Amino acid sequence: IEVAPFPSFNCIEFLANGPPFIPTCQSHFSNVPIGIRITREHEALVNSFKHGLHANCVSASDQRANAFFAAIKDLLYQCYTKPLSPELFARARYEQKMIKTIKHIRNKHSIIIQRSDKSKVFHLASAISYHDKSVAYMAKTQAYREIESGTNPCKDYFDRILALLKPLLRSKAINLNIWKQSMYPNIQTIELPHLYFIPKPHKVP
Repeated sequence: IEVAPFPSFNCIEFLANGPPFIPTCQSHFSNVPIGIRITREHEALVNSFKHGLHANCVSASDQRANAFFAAIKDLLYQCYTKPLSPELFARARYEQKMIKTIKHIRNKHSIIIQRSDKSKVFHLASAISYHDKSVAYMAKTQAYREIESGTNPCKDYFDRILALLKPLLRSKAINLNIWKQSMYPNIQTIELPHLYFIPKPHKVP
């Protein structure tokens, strides 16, 4: 923790649960209608199961599969509509309050909360601290350059790479089939290398 403007220790204690922690029953406070939430979750589960079934050469559309998918939807409906016990509701409400408080303080004080490397804890630091570290690292390594024009040069680099490779393709120095299958860059998915920091608290003495 490099910055901690929280009003109580409860917020720090809540964050100490780390990334693996799943807040209790927060879907009960969602503004999204239950029907839509059930449909979204059901579709995600079904698609995941279908992928596994296809990978194992099992039909995902036979009677057993359809009955299984229907049972999943029924189970989701039961989970979403079953009232919470008073104790569970109180815990869920408390955790919702903690989440809202942390979000408010994070936005107000420009705090960055992110996963740390090889550790089950969060790292808290100010946005200014991350900016200063970025500037110092860029000056030290000379490996990155800030894009100040507001225009991503990725497309320009893409065109340059293709221009350099075209002579090799024409001379058949590059196998055309391999080029089409696995070498041709996809303009929709390529991106420039970018600088980001993953805190490493396990290396702090």
